[in-house]
Amino acid sequence: MLLYPSGMDSNDTKHKPATPLPWSEGEDRQGRRRIFGPDGIECARALWKVVKTKQQVSQNRVYIAHAANAYPKLVAALREASECLDDWSDDDTRSRAIALLRELGEDK
Repeated sequence: MLLYPSGMDSNDTKHKPATPLPWSEGEDRQGRRRIFGPDGIECARALWKVVKTKQQVSQNRVYIAHAANAYPKLVAALREASECLDDWSDDDTRSRAIALLRELGEDK
């Protein structure tokens, strides 16, 4: 299990993938590059029809896995910032953290 700020895990976000995190990019048994869940089962795919080169497909797979794994950490950090900054005078930073949580659909 990945460690998240303040003891958070991926179950603490409103938006959860159907496949548990962490995700990774790798090869299947036929040598095709895919995105896998922690159990080694394919969970997502970057398609050729929307990009022009194999490198772009590979970059998309890596990005998708990275973004999925980072999402719970981002939400935890934004929640922590919005709570900690409540006691400080940096209202602009706190407001931006709350706005981003709202945009992500993770506001409470």
